Amino acid sequence: MLLMQFSCNTDNNLIEQQDDLTLLTSGKWQRVSIKSTSGSSVMLLCESDDVYEFDEANNCTIDNGSIFCNASLEKLMTGTWSYKAETNYLRLEVQGFLYEFTLKTITETELVLEHTANGNIVRSYFELN
Repeated sequence: MLLMQFSCNTDNNLIEQQDDLTLLTSGKWQRVSIKSTSGSSVMLLCESDDVYEFDEANNCTIDNGSIFCNASLEKLMTGTWSYKAETNYLRLEVQGFLYEFTLKTITETELVLEHTANGNIVRSYFELN
């Protein structure tokens, strides 16, 4: 009986992972805010028009929009992504940059990614564009 419960639980994890991946690759994600866990906004104006896109072949694109945080960045940056559902770990490798996130929330319209910056926990909020 325990083996059957374990097997069923594994199936549920696979379904949950597939659901997360289907949602993640469903379109373009527009960044709408970045907040520290204390609730204060830490988003720079140059980050407000960034759009992230993930495809099923594990390629990703970051569109830096028309306002650049760094003049040396390209408007469109491409790379790869990977996701580990058991830890909600999302890793992006984009043109020499490594971004590591915890996927906190994903729905049909909202994506919340969390990372640590300078010892602070920061959450980026996205809406499906």
